[in-house]
Amino acid sequence: MADIYLDVWITRAVGGDLHLNDDVAFYVADGSFEDGAGTFRTSEAQSPFIDGTWVYNARKENETVSLKVYAQGGTSRELAVNLKALKDALSQPHFQVVRVLEDAKTTWTCFPSDWSVSSTRPLVHARKALLTSQLRALPSPLEEAYP
Repeated sequence: MADIYLDVWITRAVGGDLHLNDDVAFYVADGSFEDGAGTFRTSEAQSPFIDGTWVYNARKENETVSLKVYAQGGTSRELAVNLKALKDALSQPHFQVVRVLEDAKTTWTCFPSDWSVSSTRPLVHARKALLTSQLRALPSPLEEAYP
């Protein structure tokens, strides 16, 4: 069975793109990009003579996209540096998260996103930790073919 090609990166204003599936400092965990939520901001009209309401305007609100990334390091200091880089990337005023899966490229335009870090050991002794984030992204990500 062939491996599935997956590459994920976050654009950064300084320091170049942060690749999240390099298998050295980071790798993308199962469950990333699987769930999300989207809502609409609507304007409705109603009449005392007609049942229900009529939606006459609907706009997409920002959506949420799950991202789960393992950060790792040979020492706890390397892990801390890698986690800081990831947290800083998710804290930018705006950034893009790009996912290439096989021959499909998806780009989300994102805003500062909440995150949490967990590990099976205290972080001071850990060599690997899971960062989980719900990305805040503009609706309708860019979908395109990837060469």
